Amino acid sequence: KEIRDLTDRVRRTTQDAEDRDRAVEELEPAALEKLIRELEKEMRTAAGNWEFEKAATLRDQIFELRGILENKAPLWKRDHK
Repeated sequence: KEIRDLTDRVRRTTQDAEDRDRAVEELEPAALEKLIRELEKEMRTAAGNWEFEKAATLRDQIFELRGILENKAPLWKRDHK
C-alpha cells in the first residue's frame, strides 16, 4: 500500500509539472515578463531572509522562463540583443 501511495504521488507530481510547463508555454510574452518580475521580487525577499535554497530555486525558474521568453521573441529580436 505505501509503495502504491508513493507511486501515485510521484505520478501526480509529474502530471502537475507537465501541466504547469504547458501553461507557462501558452503564456503571452507580457504575462511571462510579469511572472519573471514577481519571481525576481520573491527571490530577493528569500535571499534577504537567508532562505538561500529557495532563492536559488527561484533563480533557476527565472532562468528557464527567460529561455522560454527568448524563444517566443521574433528572430530579428533574438539576433539583436
